[in-house]
Amino acid sequence: MAIVDLDDQESWPAGIVDLAQSEARRLAGTTEHYTDLQIKQDHDLLADLLGHKLRAFHSTRLLDAEVSAIRETGLVALSDDLIAARLRHAVAAGALSPKEAEVIASEHLLNDLDGRGAHRTGQVCFVSGKSAFVDDLDGLLPPLGHWGGEAIYFAYHETDPRALRLRRIGQPAVVVAHLDLAVGGVHDYQIDRLLKAFVGRLLELERVTPEFHYFGDVPSVDIENILRPGDTGYAALGDLPSA
Repeated sequence: MAIVDLDDQESWPAGIVDLAQSEARRLAGTTEHYTDLQIKQDHDLLADLLGHKLRAFHSTRLLDAEVSAIRETGLVALSDDLIAARLRHAVAAGALSPKEAEVIASEHLLNDLDGRGAHRTGQVCFVSGKSAFVDDLDGLLPPLGHWGGEAIYFAYHETDPRALRLRRIGQPAVVVAHLDLAVGGVHDYQIDRLLKAFVGRLLELERVTPEFHYFGDVPSVDIENILRPGDTGYAALGDLPSA
């Protein structure tokens, strides 16, 4: 399948180009914020993307063994099994003691599916477009800085010793993936935000940084790269954490 990249207008399917051009002409000067664009609601972005995959970026923090696992099997959507596997990797690497892993297993957010853990299972968080690493870096620093993902580090206040412990595990990493949105679901409001992002790019609006949750696993064949400190591609994204 062809790859669609928000940063590369030449990769956009014809339907997206036509819509973005017509809406950009209509909406020019109406707002400075892409999320406020009043796009016509009858346009089907998913239909435009049939037969294409969207390049997107997942910010995280990984151990070497986890990098290898993603290269071999892909990105796995959030579940109790994923958290258990990550904890096993951390213990095997000596990054956590068995007791520390046991405590985290009892405290992560998926233990509270009626509260803070609600609506988190089965998804992977992505951003589209490299500008997110400049314009929305503050929002990406927590997953780059804390091992385990939101389901683990959201359980602790930033000054909690356990949160500080998570900051010493692994290295920041950006997983570049190709997503088939016809396979993995995305919330309707986030699809709407993606559509606005294409128009916002043509209008050269600032901070066009669409974030969305992809409901499904991403197979290894759709992992383009895993960027880490020391990689040219990682440095090219901006002023990201080096450790």
